[in-house]
Amino acid sequence: MALYAIDHTSAASLAKASAALRSEKRSHGWGGNGVGFVLALHKRLEQEVQGAALPATMRRFMQHGYTPEIYTPYVDVKTVNAAEGAALEELGYKKEGKVRLDPADPSTEAKYMYVLKDAA
Repeated sequence: MALYAIDHTSAASLAKASAALRSEKRSHGWGGNGVGFVLALHKRLEQEVQGAALPATMRRFMQHGYTPEIYTPYVDVKTVNAAEGAALEELGYKKEGKVRLDPADPSTEAKYMYVLKDAA
């Protein structure tokens, strides 16, 4: 799914994402940046598990390789305010419930989750 997202992302958005990743670059430590750090940490943990005297049943819990996102493309989920939600309900969306506010979000407007199943 991630590769499809990249393929359908505009060049301008990809350039912004690339700039954000470059801004994370640090001159110290594992891999030089946040992404490199996570990858290096995973590799180190994997090496520790391989070297540990663990039974085979415990080693299987170590994640290996690519784990695809599990989703269905035929369900559309939107989080909107009540006014926008009314318009979505006219389009067939079902109101699922109120979304808890993020303490870091300056907006205090109530938001609701709307779901459209069997979306094209």
